Amino acid sequence: MAAAAKRTAQARLTSRPTWLAESAGATAAGIALRHLDSAVKARRRLKRDTDPEALHDFRVALRRLRSVLRAYRPWLDAVPKKLRRRLREIARATSAGRDAEVCLAWLDEQKNVADPARDRFRARLEQLRDDAYAHVRADVLAAFADVEPRLRRRLKDIHRDKSTAKTSYAAATAEHLREHIARAAADLARIEGVADATTIHDARIQAKRLRYLLEPLADAKLSAARAAVKDLKTFQDETGLLCDGFVRRGLIAEAAAADRDGLATLARLSEAEIEKRFEAVRWRYLARGTPRFGVPRHRNRHIHMPRFLKRAGAIARQLAGGRKETGRTRAG
Repeated sequence: MAAAAKRTAQARLTSRPTWLAESAGATAAGIALRHLDSAVKARRRLKRDTDPEALHDFRVALRRLRSVLRAYRPWLDAVPKKLRRRLREIARATSAGRDAEVCLAWLDEQKNVADPARDRFRARLEQLRDDAYAHVRADVLAAFADVEPRLRRRLKDIHRDKSTAKTSYAAATAEHLREHIARAAADLARIEGVADATTIHDARIQAKRLRYLLEPLADAKLSAARAAVKDLKTFQDETGLLCDGFVRRGLIAEAAAADRDGLATLARLSEAEIEKRFEAVRWRYLARGTPRFGVPRHRNRHIHMPRFLKRAGAIARQLAGGRKETGRTRAG
């Protein structure tokens, strides 16, 4: 039964679309252009100031675009460093508004809390959000409007080059899948407890990049990739709630330091929720030896591989199988 299921899964990916054999640069440029189109559409909605999801969609489109440019950089080297740097700056400038929005949504859920500074904290978050949105609309969108046509021209030039004498998209994707799998597994293995906020965030970022690599395969209705993307989305959502808690902790601490009345009750509720979210992540994705409250684990504990990493690894092996490469290979 197990062998039959394995053969079935392999067959589902073996019958792959022909574009996987095309040039890594041309195919990746086409995917990047679609993400650029999505960012342009979200930018138009964001300018109208009537769509609450526009900033989120703009951020997601930029993340996907930057992920493609990063993963396939050796084959997209016609995109200059200056444009990549400008995109990074634009993406970072959108974070503050979203962080404040997420914290405000959490604050709305704490209806029975009567901390004396609650109303002032809400006003502070609303000001942070409004200032961030004003900056995005006045400066960030203008910066994107300057970058977008230049980036589009570069990507179109690469996309037109259909030469087959270069590394295939399948081979390049397999290589980067393996890299991100190794990094994600290493990040997960380094998590000792809830105090490891940076490492948890890093593991989430690696999983997000894995998901972005797999999404074109899932969109092509390759069932193995669709299953892996679904698992990765669940992991992202669960670790995202935990990382939201880490951001919220910082916002509460900043507000409490500036307000004598403090936010003690909200701070305790926030910390309790962070612990709860970490427990959910720990039992589902980390090795069973991971301690609850940060007590060092045995240094020889094996690296745990969640299901989404195993699935991504199987896809990488299948993409790499029987590949034909000539000419240029990825720079080391």
